[in-house]
Amino acid sequence: MKRLADDIVCAILHKQGQGGAALKCVISYEPSLIGNAYIKSIRWAKDIIGNLK
Repeated sequence: MKRLADDIVCAILHKQGQGGAALKCVISYEPSLIGNAYIKSIRWAKDIIGNLK
């Protein structure tokens, strides 16, 4: 079995190097994206419930 390149291991495990910087960016973006989707879904559900009454 092949080993991962050292720069990939450092990026994944230690968030170092260019790959680590990219990974940090993606990780910080993801919670924001999920949070915004959650808020939009709550608003959508409230609108639907309001229209059913």
